Amino acid sequence: MAGAAAAARAIANGPISEPQRQRLERLTSDATRPAWMEPQRHRDKQRTKALPAADLWLAYHELLWEAYRAPDFQPIGRAAVEQEKQALLDTALAAAVLENLVLAASHDGQLAGMWGTYRNRSTARLELPADLHGVVATLGKLADFFQRAAPHYKPAGPVPPTGKPKAADALKTMVIRKISAVCKAHFGSPLLSTIARLANASLDRTDIDRTAVQGSLRRL
Repeated sequence: MAGAAAAARAIANGPISEPQRQRLERLTSDATRPAWMEPQRHRDKQRTKALPAADLWLAYHELLWEAYRAPDFQPIGRAAVEQEKQALLDTALAAAVLENLVLAASHDGQLAGMWGTYRNRSTARLELPADLHGVVATLGKLADFFQRAAPHYKPAGPVPPTGKPKAADALKTMVIRKISAVCKAHFGSPLLSTIARLANASLDRTDIDRTAVQGSLRRL
């Protein structure tokens, strides 16, 4: 459990609100102690990986950290995620179109001179490209950046989308799925009791059990 303790200390030493402090206290209370023991019991050795000490430290560190911060993000649906990603692709396209327009303008000697005058008079001249060809290059890089960023962008932060983000239990579903993802990544299986205990502590609830966890994961 040393990894979880290290994560808790790092969080406690940073700027946190009163609700976040209370959440951290719940996650590190005696009520969650069984959650940290389950991964080491290896009830199902075919599904749950036995980790060496260093990997177990990292697993517990991430598990505490993600259980702590997951409720700070708003539930989001897949449609909204795709909309946000499409907006980045649209921005990439707009930058590419502007790149071509400025490229055409850069061949005009008068405009090239006017850019130099504008740049020299600007208070931001050190940040501006020296000539219009530099502007073209910058726009090309912007287009490339937004194109590359779109597939990896997570509009709601590091949380999985939910099918019904406006539903009453959307936050619960999101937190359960986030903790489950960490368990699967490190231990190879969803540790239902661990997820239930940490989700209850994270959300200040007592009604999340193994069945509730299974229901939230079944809707993935």
